[in-house]
Amino acid sequence: MSPHDLNTAVLEYLQLQNIDSEILATVANSLGDPPQCALLEKWLVGSKSVVDISKFMPATNPTFIMEGHRNRVSAVAIHPKWSIAASGCADGEIKIWNLETGELERTVLAHTRPVLSLAFSPLSNMLVSSSGDLSVKVWDVGKGMANVRTMRGHEHTVSAVTCAVDSSTNTEYVLSASRDKTIRLWELQTGLFVKSYLGHLDWVRAIAVATVQSSPAQEKHTYLLSVSSDRQAILRPIFETDGSSEEVKTFRNHKNVIECCAIAPREAFKTFEGREGVEESENSIIFATGGRDCHIFVYYSDSQTPILDLQGHDNWVQAIQFHPNGKHLISVGDDNNMIIWDLATGKIERKTKIHDHFVTSLAWRNKYVITGSMDQSVRLW
Repeated sequence: MSPHDLNTAVLEYLQLQNIDSEILATVANSLGDPPQCALLEKWLVGSKSVVDISKFMPATNPTFIMEGHRNRVSAVAIHPKWSIAASGCADGEIKIWNLETGELERTVLAHTRPVLSLAFSPLSNMLVSSSGDLSVKVWDVGKGMANVRTMRGHEHTVSAVTCAVDSSTNTEYVLSASRDKTIRLWELQTGLFVKSYLGHLDWVRAIAVATVQSSPAQEKHTYLLSVSSDRQAILRPIFETDGSSEEVKTFRNHKNVIECCAIAPREAFKTFEGREGVEESENSIIFATGGRDCHIFVYYSDSQTPILDLQGHDNWVQAIQFHPNGKHLISVGDDNNMIIWDLATGKIERKTKIHDHFVTSLAWRNKYVITGSMDQSVRLW
């Protein structure tokens, strides 16, 4: 391990221990590597604050309106540990923002076509991007957004990326979805192509991955959810060694293109407890899809019939996220609105106009909710 990597690892460990930010700054200065430590000091501001995530809700007015993009914002992502976010733009740029101050930290000309999706890796300090230029790129955030590898192989626009960890080997992977109707699996650290997932008949618009374990005694299972212009949602387990990876489930309820999807935390089973047919097991999950028909369907994986049909958007639903408490879902869309849904009742808890143009993207991590829009801004709620 290089001194740079060791210093970064020490600071990350201290951050996880909720060490006071002033102490972190002192440690950072003593470790050296001033440019990196200066950024870390900013990112770790407010690290001692404690937020009850189970009760947290996004504000009705933005904490920060982060401006600087010169075209539509097409993707957003939040770092899993640090108080930073990334936004991708139709002009090919990626910007890194400080979520404690709203300041722009860095701009990178990342792609030659629009950036369409962003995802931070859960274990390593990497940001993954995909684009209309047919590439998937990996960026080292701790090293000034250095482009450490580029994966090519898709034959058309790469519309979505996400990261996953094989819990049996602790290996990180990238999954990419494309207009070429395929989903590809890559090793994050090497960029090597592993396999393709087939099944969709048209453009794969969005993907989501979740590793679930319904009890400590049961094995972990990782699921891949994908949605497409073919109006289908496909759910399949991945990283399985017993052949169950062939167990593909298809859900067809939307009447138009499906734009987005999300997998619920295990806490969602408590919300739907008592509903006929819904029972938590190690092979079941709850997930949601949203589309151009303005519907959001919430599913239990063992049934083709949705648990809920959420109707409240007046235009395309572009992005959805489950609340960590499993009781709520947030959605944004081309009607410029953010809707908070009460999953116990299926009713709208709050509906707020949050941008001046179509809302294209949404990310939620701990106490941060950010959105991106055609109005060229990124907003923190």
